[in-house]
Amino acid sequence: FAEIDEAAETASILHDWRDADAPSLIGTYRLADFINDEFQRLSRAGESTVVDDTASDSRVNAESYAALKIVSFVAVPLVRDGEWRFTL
Repeated sequence: FAEIDEAAETASILHDWRDADAPSLIGTYRLADFINDEFQRLSRAGESTVVDDTASDSRVNAESYAALKIVSFVAVPLVRDGEWRFTL
């Protein structure tokens, strides 16, 4: 669960649930380091996004996801009052 700060262009993760051998995701991340402008546009519009392979999907930065050992994910944004606020 990530809290989005569009003004700062960051996503903050305050809690995570993971396997013992996976790195913690807790922290604040620059959106541009992980997702491209098109991915951000879709999220701001409230559209869910499926990434089957972070190594080959052009909408994401493969190196950033590899460092966190993330190979695929589904992003479900929550838009409130016209502002992208959270992503699950």
